[in-house]
Amino acid sequence: MKDIKLTYISDSLAETYGRIILTHDGAFVAGDGDFNFVCSVCSRVMARKMGILLPFRNAVIKCNGCQSYMHLTRPARYSEVPSNLKNLKGKVEMPLNFDIGGMWKQADALSNLDAVSDAVLKPWKDHHSSIPSKIFHYTSGVGAVGIFGSGKLWASDLAYLNDASELQYAADLIEEVKNEFIQNSSPEAKELLKRSTFLTTPYALDVGYYAACFCTNGDLLSQWRAYGGVTDGYSIGFATEGFLKAGFKLRRVLYDPAAQRALLASTFSRVLSVFEEIRAGRSVEHLDRDLILAPFAEFLNKHIVEYIYCFKHPSFYEENEWRIVIDFNREDHLNFVEFRQGQGRHIPYVKFNCQGEAGLAPDLPVVSVTIGPNFTPPLAKKSMHLMIERYGYEHVEILGTDAPLRV
Repeated sequence: MKDIKLTYISDSLAETYGRIILTHDGAFVAGDGDFNFVCSVCSRVMARKMGILLPFRNAVIKCNGCQSYMHLTRPARYSEVPSNLKNLKGKVEMPLNFDIGGMWKQADALSNLDAVSDAVLKPWKDHHSSIPSKIFHYTSGVGAVGIFGSGKLWASDLAYLNDASELQYAADLIEEVKNEFIQNSSPEAKELLKRSTFLTTPYALDVGYYAACFCTNGDLLSQWRAYGGVTDGYSIGFATEGFLKAGFKLRRVLYDPAAQRALLASTFSRVLSVFEEIRAGRSVEHLDRDLILAPFAEFLNKHIVEYIYCFKHPSFYEENEWRIVIDFNREDHLNFVEFRQGQGRHIPYVKFNCQGEAGLAPDLPVVSVTIGPNFTPPLAKKSMHLMIERYGYEHVEILGTDAPLRV
């Protein structure tokens, strides 16, 4: 006897089907075939000893064990149960990846910098201590079709985001704090700071940062206005852990100028203090000869650049934004860059998803779609239900906005 797992169906999608609600335990139908049709969540048998096809159309059944809906004639697409609103926890326990590599790790004279790195990163990690289980990406109707149709998200060059001054804001603050330390440092420390070059302009071609942006609120009035064109907005909810399991760099944006400055000052102060200890009175020439200055400058640079794509002007604080950040290097990533027209220029971006082993899980960890203010909400909901089924996201809940925005 072979067990066939049935496709998990979200509660909102189940409402569009004929629903079988069992009032007893056990299978609701039995035959003399070779297959058991089972719940893909808890493995309870729904139909026992049946043929390869169940004799039902347009029907779902509610499992008595886990209270989940299963499609009666559609075998599960994935070997694992997709992330969904029912199985998400309130907070993600999986830690973020803050591993900062580089040639400084191979420098014999800098063997104790791992401990310094941990100390430098601690306040930054504390800023990320509470990771939401769901994050939301706002997009238009055209954007939603592209995301579900391709199974991919877009990460755009941060220099081209709606706030054109964003990268420059962070770069200017970094330079300002760095110059304060230069004024009170030894000649050798000044040389270290000068060599620790950071991205100081959004116009640099050789390096950059691409990001996909998310909010912790999936029904935010300001976001409907910004991304939905008032009547064409969709907020796509994702299981955060799905991105972390795929190895993406997830970061929380910081808006508080005082906290931004404190992080920078702490980083410069800690690194310069250790540098002076290791320098032990040696000159720049001796530090270069002993292979200390270059890897130390890289060490400082790699810790400071964590902030450049996460510091944002305080006027945007309502967004409470998290970002998936992809470091761009022209030598390695040029062939992956694509372009779209917008704002009078060509915007560079890269596509990405969480695809792992084929058939294991959906390409993207989508758990919900919230339809923004709309002239015809029932029609928008109908087409979105068809879309998620068409592209293998039957587990996704379709919701409506509570925002008091007139259309």
